[in-house]
Amino acid sequence: MKIREIYKKTINIIHIIEDSILVFFLSLIIVITLLQIILRTFFRSVEWFDQLVRYSVLWIGLIAAGIATYKNKHIKIDIIGRFAKGRLKSLTYLLTNLFASIVCIILSYSSYIYLIKIQMPSSDPAPFLNISKWILLIIIPIGFGLIGFRFLLKSGMNLYNFIRNTDDVKEEEFT
Repeated sequence: MKIREIYKKTINIIHIIEDSILVFFLSLIIVITLLQIILRTFFRSVEWFDQLVRYSVLWIGLIAAGIATYKNKHIKIDIIGRFAKGRLKSLTYLLTNLFASIVCIILSYSSYIYLIKIQMPSSDPAPFLNISKWILLIIIPIGFGLIGFRFLLKSGMNLYNFIRNTDDVKEEEFT
């Protein structure tokens, strides 16, 4: 099996997992919000519903950011890359994607350290359903790590384009 085929299968599995998690949390938010409206009319407000929605939005946001990075729909400043051609374009995108990757990996590492040193040993009560807060926040290092990894992959494509002196290779060729 070629490396390219293994890469495509791995990326497809990651996409299926991300899409499934995204659908799950979006459905959860809709159901919980509807339940909260119904229960509020008959009973007093159920406090942990708000917490569940809050953490679900965090998960959705970081997973959606990873998907946006993969689809190249993220926020970017690329005035030079837009007008450049050939190697200059590849070099510009290589540097910006590499920088974004480094920043995301630093954020991932920092949030991991935060979870290990602050949240895991914390004696604060669990926000809801006796689930520790660090479990609810684990998406932060995972999400930034995945985004950083994707930017690193894009940097690899840009390096490939720079060496071959070609314009950007379409993403369909790599996915």
